[in-house]
Amino acid sequence: MRFLIILVFVLSFFGAGLAQTTDEVSTAINNPKISTEKQITQLRQKIDRLERSVRGIKISKEKIRVHKLIAKYRWDLRSLEELQIPVLSTEAFVTVESEKITESVEQKLSAKKRRFQIAAAGGIFSGTFGFNAGIIFPQRLPKIGPTSSAFRVMGGFAQSMGGERRYLPLQLDGILNFPAGWITGEDNYVGAGINYTLITTGRTAGTFGGEIFYGVVSEGFDGYIFGELGYGVLRTGFTPQQEGVSLLVGYQKDLFY
Repeated sequence: MRFLIILVFVLSFFGAGLAQTTDEVSTAINNPKISTEKQITQLRQKIDRLERSVRGIKISKEKIRVHKLIAKYRWDLRSLEELQIPVLSTEAFVTVESEKITESVEQKLSAKKRRFQIAAAGGIFSGTFGFNAGIIFPQRLPKIGPTSSAFRVMGGFAQSMGGERRYLPLQLDGILNFPAGWITGEDNYVGAGINYTLITTGRTAGTFGGEIFYGVVSEGFDGYIFGELGYGVLRTGFTPQQEGVSLLVGYQKDLFY
């Protein structure tokens, strides 16, 4: 008899606990704060935000981490859309991981604010055969939408198509960078500047000329490959000016100090 009383008491205790747990789960599922529809909306928004931000990340390891997180969100989103099963941990996971990655990227970028790039290119410059090399410095000027600016200093060698005159020009250019997705699927830039012929055939200094250009940049060889199309003018001040199309292909790489 005593055993039956104890058994009834135990069953009543677990039955009440089970009912309470069931009610809590039901409340959680039906709670609009963690509803399936809301989780789907939030995941879509976060995927879209990360896909836009990843275009501006130049650190390869961070870009890989962000892509992995996007893949994780897409998997959870597909589960929610196909099975309509609330993933109760998704919101917390998304928030924590997003904050960690954002904080990590910001810390590394702030630790490496003093960045510049070395660059070299060859091809046709202002209607001559030539090559040049130099340094690109990012600028902290007010941004226009998603763009960023840079200042480029290049020096090189150019020879007229007929070979009758050679130039050693120095370029000073201003550049406006556009992230991938705004003009093409890759990073793009436009720019303009002045050049000065330091010396020309006959060991004589020249004078000022100028150039305008448009370029496309893509990752490659642990740096960036770029192609540039433009128009330029080289001047000596005592002979007819050299002018024509510029078509250059080059390589640039990030350096920090």
